[in-house]
Amino acid sequence: MSATDTAKQRQQLQQLQQLQQQQLQQSINSYWDLRASGYSADIVSEMQDDHKGTLAQLDLLISQYAPEINAQASAQAQAVDLGCGPALLTMHLAKQGFVVTAIDQSEQMRKQAAHNCTQFLSAKQQERVHIVAGDVMAPPLAAKSVDLIVARDVFWNLPDPLQAYKSALAALKDDGLLVIFDGNYYYGFQNAAYQKDYSQTHKHLEGVDVSQIEKLARVLPLSYHLRPQYDLELLRSLTQFKVEPHASIAHKSTDPTTNKEVISWEDLEQHEAKHPHALIENFVLCVKKISAV
Repeated sequence: MSATDTAKQRQQLQQLQQLQQQQLQQSINSYWDLRASGYSADIVSEMQDDHKGTLAQLDLLISQYAPEINAQASAQAQAVDLGCGPALLTMHLAKQGFVVTAIDQSEQMRKQAAHNCTQFLSAKQQERVHIVAGDVMAPPLAAKSVDLIVARDVFWNLPDPLQAYKSALAALKDDGLLVIFDGNYYYGFQNAAYQKDYSQTHKHLEGVDVSQIEKLARVLPLSYHLRPQYDLELLRSLTQFKVEPHASIAHKSTDPTTNKEVISWEDLEQHEAKHPHALIENFVLCVKKISAV
């Protein structure tokens, strides 16, 4: 076989892989179009009480690792919410003064995001929000244009999470911050201890069959790696960027006075030392992009 034939086969294989990834992404988007209304109902509830502890933890991470971009000090700080969904993080940041670009490929999710912003934000806060269609793995962002990038429950269902990390870090300014909330949602395919029936745990399904996303998750790469340890490996492999990554684990306990679930966040190493046999269900990655100078 000639070198020309080999190159042609390689190109054909790459084109096939790209087509398969595009088809997978389209299927994922179609599922989230169906889930948009019910998921938005979940977000509205969470806006009221932050019962998952996400918003308080986000504020803490920003103040701890990048206080200079805190919106209270800089009303023009630029933030991006990747895979914004019904806009939980978008609304929270807009209320603090950030100018937020909310990106999602799902048309129905973007509609829910726009609706929620009109319901929960003042007119001035709404002016800070720009909801756009876009691919999380290749977002429409200029290089070094953003102070803060956030995402929640997005990266687990990406066909190419490494590319998403590359794109996010490229868009961040030096000393910018990337904050990723996520979970080992379908790691049960790899480790039976993590298996869950999400048809029983999800609220507001509105008749949507969650087995659709389960079938898609079977071919998604992050279903087969324990996180956030694997994400830390990916980030360290991106030698074109200088970063300082930190990981925290959501630890659930019960308040004895109210009998309600309480979520606290523990450093990954501390969590593993204190709870060596505990499952890692939810976590947050905080990645500081360091100036090359």
